[in-house]
Amino acid sequence: MLFLIDVDHGSFEKAKETRQINLQAATVSLQVVISLCKRKETAALKLSFKTAD
Repeated sequence: MLFLIDVDHGSFEKAKETRQINLQAATVSLQVVISLCKRKETAALKLSFKTAD
């Protein structure tokens, strides 16, 4: 029975590690999207100032 508990613990740790990696990847992806949106917003503002002159 002790062996089965160890196996379950190992599976739990692997699943936990996988979730952490997925969370890190999602965080990086979100940061990239936010960065791209900020660039587009900045470019749009610059364009609107140029056309206003």
